Amino acid sequence: MYYKKLILIINCFLISILSVSQTVDDLEKNAFQLLQTGEYKKALVPAEDYKSQILKLYGDQSKEYSLALTLIGSIYSHLGEYKTAFPYYLEASETLKNVFGIEHVNYALALNNLGGLYLRMGEYKKAEPFFVRSMAINKKVLGTEHPDYALSLNNLGMLYKNMGEYKKAESYFLESWAIRKKVLGTDHPDYALILNNLGSFYDEIGDLKKAEPYYLEALSIRENVLGTQHPDYALTLNNLGVLYSGMGDFKKAEFYKLEAIIIYKKVLGTEHPDYALSLNNLGWLYSKMGDLKKAEINYLEALAIRKKVLGPEHPDYARTLSDLGQLYNDMQDFKKAETYCLEAIAIQKKVLGTEHPDHALSLNNLGLLYSNMGDYKKAESYYLEANSFFKKALGIGHPFYALSLNNLAGFYLAIGDYNEAEHFYLEAVSIYQKILGTKHPDYATSLNNIAQLYFDIGNYSKAEFYNNEALSIRKEVFGIEHPHYATSLNNLGLVHMYIGNYEKALSNFLEAQNITKKTLGTNRLDYITLINNIG
Repeated sequence: MYYKKLILIINCFLISILSVSQTVDDLEKNAFQLLQTGEYKKALVPAEDYKSQILKLYGDQSKEYSLALTLIGSIYSHLGEYKTAFPYYLEASETLKNVFGIEHVNYALALNNLGGLYLRMGEYKKAEPFFVRSMAINKKVLGTEHPDYALSLNNLGMLYKNMGEYKKAESYFLESWAIRKKVLGTDHPDYALILNNLGSFYDEIGDLKKAEPYYLEALSIRENVLGTQHPDYALTLNNLGVLYSGMGDFKKAEFYKLEAIIIYKKVLGTEHPDYALSLNNLGWLYSKMGDLKKAEINYLEALAIRKKVLGPEHPDYARTLSDLGQLYNDMQDFKKAETYCLEAIAIQKKVLGTEHPDHALSLNNLGLLYSNMGDYKKAESYYLEANSFFKKALGIGHPFYALSLNNLAGFYLAIGDYNEAEHFYLEAVSIYQKILGTKHPDYATSLNNIAQLYFDIGNYSKAEFYNNEALSIRKEVFGIEHPHYATSLNNLGLVHMYIGNYEKALSNFLEAQNITKKTLGTNRLDYITLINNIG
């Protein structure tokens, strides 16, 4: 009788363990599924329950508990609540350190997660030691031909790209690429990932021709391995859209971006953050094309989704607000522009703090708005604040610092302080030349801007020289059917007109008119201005 009762008790105990184990597995699976489908707020409920069950089963000094903490940290990170995510990632790293020691791959992964969080927070100097330490552990334990070591290299590449240290970034990306190619082969999704990242890197540094083959190879691999209905395939389509927009091939850009949106809509649904991102990117494209109404529609839809899914205090929501602010500035609806810009800044200040690049970029945009509104005191204040941040946080060799110098120069040009304008323009030109080289679109833009200064002060020989330099670069980088090339032709035409070379001026104006008509249409202010110049 006692024996039978004991068996019954043991059986009940085993059933209880299996039941708890099944519940834990279900909670974990549910949380991960909600995380993958972009339902971040919903994911928190099963994730918190999962952590509580794991704590009871394994205690707070276990690998399982650290994984539960990492899961919750990841959800908060996706929600943009980086400060809330941080203690979860930190506790997970301390737990893994205690369980496995400081030279274990699991601890390296935890360090990598902390580095990634600081990267998203814009605290690049804090991110660096975590990424470097993680890489050192993986190198020592796994060797230099392991996928995890390649991942560490990739992450350092991303960090240095954001810091504007492009030579370092390229070195890490290429080393990661070589390892993945050798170890994983050319048909592996992770190999496609590094190709995509290399494409993004070369796109950012203005080497558009080098970027294209990396994107196209990544697209081909993802199509063959993942299929044409996978979010990663859609991501590469979207990136190609950005690239072709930069090249001035707006028809191609629109095609790729629309194809990406169709996939996101079908696979992820219309309430997923990636779908909202694709709408936001399409809005940006239409604003570049001068179709401001279409841009507004896409931005507003992206804003509504981000507000609903991510909440009104998420950095991505603030980013769309900032984009809308710039759009309304272009549309000369200054009240709306100011409202959106100020709301974006308030969110970024609260969520990211005042030491984040996004916050400084929004300050820069607000300076541009107030300059257009004629409120020059406010404009100067915001421009100087943004400039001060970029100099302090990113250093004088970063493109964002050069951008802020360029904008300050434009401001001083607008108020007639030509000496200050010349000083800042020349410094911006020097930085762009040093860090990006003489074939980068931003370098050409800075040359174009200083040419405008010399034109305004009547120094036509210098204006002609810098316009010719900008024209030559834009021709090589973009080709002869790009709006920026047309802008340089128009500016050169104005110089020729003022020095009495009317034949050259007319030739420049007519060529610029044809390009603008073909690429942007006849409803743009640019086209109307060209008609007036010819007239």
